[in-house]
Amino acid sequence: MALVKTVLVNPRLQGAEIAPAFTPGALPSLVIWIDASNSSSVTVISNAVSQINDLSGNGNHMAQATAGNRPAYTAQLNLLNVMTFASASNQDLGCVRSQLLGPSITVASVHKATTLAANAGVFTADDTASNRVCQHRWDSATAPSCVSFPGGSATDTAGTAAPDITVAAHSFINIMDNAAHTSTNYIDGTQNGQSTGLAAFNSATMAAHVGRATTGGTNFWNGIIAEIVVCNAALTSTQRANLVAYFRGKWGTP
Repeated sequence: MALVKTVLVNPRLQGAEIAPAFTPGALPSLVIWIDASNSSSVTVISNAVSQINDLSGNGNHMAQATAGNRPAYTAQLNLLNVMTFASASNQDLGCVRSQLLGPSITVASVHKATTLAANAGVFTADDTASNRVCQHRWDSATAPSCVSFPGGSATDTAGTAAPDITVAAHSFINIMDNAAHTSTNYIDGTQNGQSTGLAAFNSATMAAHVGRATTGGTNFWNGIIAEIVVCNAALTSTQRANLVAYFRGKWGTP
């Protein structure tokens, strides 16, 4: 006599859909998203990045026309491709178009420095009057900093005693919250520096750069940059936690 195996199926699970994994594409008011691990978005000439396309859908691609100023595309982090910038060669990427940023802005990135000069920048956005909306940089190997211009005056939101960015890669998120009048830094999800009582942030049309602290300046990054996410929104604690977890699972940051 043949045995008949009965399988019980929970009716609540029938037809259920599995929620997709979080990506920065789920964040509100996403303006720029560049991901060096997405090789299909990267144009490489002689092992260097001439352009990396914006995955946000806004066309804010980053490019470099001068061969000697292009970051290398030869290294990996957590077995994923990254860009390697050499400060001695003034390597950076500039956005191919201007974009409206503000009044609230979140800038998030994953990077590691080889060596670090003071005020070395990962991302910057400037208006035509050079009133920089933000400089996403490190003032020393353990001091992350975001310089914002609420009300047109520079405010440095500086952190201290952060993990040494020359030892390992970390995620760095700054949130400029226009409603709360604050600018707050987070390293691997932990707050590290805050400015309060700020004037209102301004919305302005900006030109963005990757790999330097200021447009026309000399504070170039020396090391790897893996991913950068920019939103015209102050992320909530849940959105920020999702982004940190995404970076951790993908890049192996703490």
